[in-house]
Amino acid sequence: MTDMVRSQQHGQQHGLAADLLESMTSAEPNVAEAERVLSVVAGAGMVVWGVRHGGVAGMVAGVAGAALAARGVTGYCPVYANLGAAGDERHFAQEALESGEARRDAGLH
Repeated sequence: MTDMVRSQQHGQQHGLAADLLESMTSAEPNVAEAERVLSVVAGAGMVVWGVRHGGVAGMVAGVAGAALAARGVTGYCPVYANLGAAGDERHFAQEALESGEARRDAGLH
C-alpha cells in the first residue's frame, strides 16, 4: 500500500470517528437514565477485562466497552436514532411498563 493510500484511509477513518463523536455529543439524548448508568458500568467492565486479557479479544472488548461507556456518558445511541419509529415504540413500551398498563393488560396485578 502506498503512503498516499494509507493517508487517505486514515483520513477517512478519522472522519468517520469524528462524525460519530460529533453526533453523539451534539444530539439530543435518546437513552433512558437507568440504561445510561448500566451502559457506563458495563462498558467500564469490558474495558478493564480487555486490558487485563489483551490480545485480539481484549482489544475488541476494550473498543466495544469504550463505545458502550460513551453511549452512557452522552446519552445518545446511534442505533436507537437510526431505528426511528421503532425507537419511539420502545419508549412507549417503557412508559407503559412504568405506569403499570402492561401488567393490567397481561392480567398481572
